[in-house]
Amino acid sequence: MNYFYQEKLDISKGVGLVLGCFAPLHKGHLDLIYKSKKENLGGTFVIVCGYKGDRGENAGMDLKARYQMVREFFKDDPLVAVYCISDDEAGIAGYNDHWEEWLDFLYSRVFVANQQDAVEPSIFNNVTFYVSEKEYADHLTKLNKKVVLCDRSIRPISGTLIRANPRKYWDDIAWTYHRVFSHNILITGTASEGKTTLVEDIGRFFNMPYSYEWARGYIADKCIEDTAFNTTDFLAFLDGQFNYNRSCIESKNNRGIFISDTDGIVTKMYAKYYAEDPEMDLSMEDYENIIAPAADAYTRKAKWDKIFVVVPHGTFVDDHTRYMKHSSMESRVQLLNILKEEIAKAGLSDKVEFLDGGYMNNFNRVKEYIENQTDDTKEIFKIVK
Repeated sequence: MNYFYQEKLDISKGVGLVLGCFAPLHKGHLDLIYKSKKENLGGTFVIVCGYKGDRGENAGMDLKARYQMVREFFKDDPLVAVYCISDDEAGIAGYNDHWEEWLDFLYSRVFVANQQDAVEPSIFNNVTFYVSEKEYADHLTKLNKKVVLCDRSIRPISGTLIRANPRKYWDDIAWTYHRVFSHNILITGTASEGKTTLVEDIGRFFNMPYSYEWARGYIADKCIEDTAFNTTDFLAFLDGQFNYNRSCIESKNNRGIFISDTDGIVTKMYAKYYAEDPEMDLSMEDYENIIAPAADAYTRKAKWDKIFVVVPHGTFVDDHTRYMKHSSMESRVQLLNILKEEIAKAGLSDKVEFLDGGYMNNFNRVKEYIENQTDDTKEIFKIVK
């Protein structure tokens, strides 16, 4: 697996090396890495290790994804070089039982690549391994490697604890991994059903990040009529909403749960509805060949843990931005059916719950769902009764 962060370190000055699965990268790892940086003028190698079907992949973080998230975390640090080693590629079943072979592979794939020319195995004399597992320290010491064993009890955190209850240990998780562990809630449905108000009220109640419909700002800025939406506009809606949602998920305000009222499935619903309408500028050909595949791609990249669908009811409110052809109950039901179909196509039907009460009933149901996620939720969100 040739994933190399080509930041060169001066090994001759002495470097540290921290290896791990990093599922996720957490403050326990950062203690090791920052200690290594302070004690080694040449910098620190961070080696992301793993194999097909490892515990990280089983938790939704394969080796490539973990490497990219660790690399992103240290992107502005010139004293940290991030490399990735696949045990599968090395032909070994984990370094625990094959330390000597693993170190040979480490030498050939990391140190040679870092120096970009031939280096002698004696280069290991300038490398200090920083570990928190005594077993690792014992293996490395037997192979005459320099080792610093750090006291893990000072910060008793582990990937196992985090994976079991990420919100309890949220502050210990590196921010680049928030997208993996954030519990994301989508409140969707047709227009004028109180979704935005519901998302806003829930977000404020729990002091959590929430996102609006990104397209509204785009439409206002471009002064576009609904009937004039074209392929370029819908692609902008998809990309803008996805990145808006992701920025909220990765924000420091995210305490483990994020809520939104729009995503690619909703955009696809409207695009299909518009493409079927001869009064619109969007053709069915463009929908099928361009917009639908793009929407599906963004939906696959998103991670929704719960989807609340607000069932059409009540009076359609004209806020002077909505296309009033949607206002009839017949049109709203048609849109809802398209939405259900798209949710099913995305394989997300098992995450859906329909909200068919009045506003307060819907609010209380979403509130109850969030409160029941973990025993630690009330502490994290500081709920005010």
